[in-house]
Amino acid sequence: AGKYGGIADPDGSRLQQAYVDLTMIPDTKLRIGRQAILLDDVRFFGDIGWRNTAQTFDAVTLTNKSIKDTTVFLGYANNVNTIFFREDEYDGIYIANVKYSGVKGHTQTLFSYLVDVDEDQFKKGPSVAKDVATYGARFTGAFDDLKYDLTYAKQTEFEDTDDIDAQFFQAELAYKMGS
Repeated sequence: AGKYGGIADPDGSRLQQAYVDLTMIPDTKLRIGRQAILLDDVRFFGDIGWRNTAQTFDAVTLTNKSIKDTTVFLGYANNVNTIFFREDEYDGIYIANVKYSGVKGHTQTLFSYLVDVDEDQFKKGPSVAKDVATYGARFTGAFDDLKYDLTYAKQTEFEDTDDIDAQFFQAELAYKMGS
């Protein structure tokens, strides 16, 4: 070992994604199978894509864009394929994400992520150790040269957990100076 830390990626490979997309309903996509789920800034749901083996979900997801300027994403997953080649089973991961972009240059998103851990898997050390509900909102956009990205989320107990009460707030502002 040299003077730098090791890379945490394990040796090996696996099937990253394998899914079927059904698009028979206008403005709607139903995806079934192993898939990456990338929502918003991927803070709460993402694939950790810069790793050699990305995180994926065995899931059913529905994306609907039939309402003007609105994207509705709903999902259910029961398995997370982690970056460490673990397959963590869950009693259920319920995903709702609604994004509105009807105001030019601005986006508003409401989300709810409910994670119900399989108690037998908990003993093996799953990605998420407790049942948790996350509710939040995200606002992004720009006013001329001022850009903003604001997120608020609240985590609370869900299903078999009764000791979670956390809040998250993120604010990013950027201003373009000069020409």
